[in-house]
Amino acid sequence: MRIVAVEELTVDMELAREVLDPDTGRILLGAGTRGLPHYADRLRSMDVHYLYVADDVARDLAIPATIAEETRICAEQALDRIFEKCELDQQPDYQPIKQTVRVLIRKVLDNREMLVNVCEMQCCGGDFLSHSVNVAVLSLLLAKRLGYDADKMQKLGMGALLHDIGVAGMPHSLLKKRQEFTAEEKLLYEQHAVIGYYRVKENWEVSPLSRSVLLCHHERSDGSGYPRRLLKGDIHEFSRIVGLVDCLEELAGGHPFSRRLSIQEALETMNGKARDWFDLELVKLFIDCIPACPTGTTVRLNDGRKAVVLAQNKGFPLRPVVRIFEDATGKRVAPGQEVDLLQLNHLVIM
Repeated sequence: MRIVAVEELTVDMELAREVLDPDTGRILLGAGTRGLPHYADRLRSMDVHYLYVADDVARDLAIPATIAEETRICAEQALDRIFEKCELDQQPDYQPIKQTVRVLIRKVLDNREMLVNVCEMQCCGGDFLSHSVNVAVLSLLLAKRLGYDADKMQKLGMGALLHDIGVAGMPHSLLKKRQEFTAEEKLLYEQHAVIGYYRVKENWEVSPLSRSVLLCHHERSDGSGYPRRLLKGDIHEFSRIVGLVDCLEELAGGHPFSRRLSIQEALETMNGKARDWFDLELVKLFIDCIPACPTGTTVRLNDGRKAVVLAQNKGFPLRPVVRIFEDATGKRVAPGQEVDLLQLNHLVIM
């Protein structure tokens, strides 16, 4: 299988991995579905912009998921119940969220390669539930690289999964807005960090360190963040981790009023902000977890040919193994020529 943008779907492709309704877990499009261009508008309306498809280009390619889709849906449903209670100004039961984090930790620890397929962000809806689960999974992956024990991972995971509960109850017109916020709207939106913190402040099931993530995940090392304009030395590592991951997820997963970036573009943007906004060492470690050209994605080489990424070369994120499927004129060629870019210095990914 491979990962294809909804805009590039063709009639010869079939769905390789089912699309699930994030609210119910019900299958919307089953594996094997054909005629995919017919569903393009519906998928975009659900904020799904990429699909796993099977065609002659990479039918034999397996792309392991960081976490199973069923696990993702269960996590989103548990979080949705928290959001619903918060919208009604009621006190939620956080015990199911604690159990959800334990499951996510097990899945991350089972990921032996310690690499994440960030394209999963782009193959699911872009609402606050899927965003929060993505942030939790990526934060836990980074925690694993940092050698966190189970207790620290649990506290970080709770903060990461709950980091945006302050948006619950905010006007839907604000959260769904597709244009840039006005100054007044921006100030209102920035209150979500404080609101979220006070929602869990007195709840013993959410540790003080987890609570601090809700308050401080938008703080930046140079003091330009919000709500308290903290400097790096005053921001706990949990909040620095979630702030970093949250930013990448918004860039690659899509922000309501900004262009969705490719993984490579998002990583380059993060790298540019590293010194001012984030902990430089965390950024380096995090980027090392994320292939710039994920397995299953399409890349264009400097000679104009298109290829699908088959495998990674560890330590060389821009030199994967690829399979050519289109020539420089845009004509489809019989897939089969596999190229290890680590061995051919004259070929580079554009």
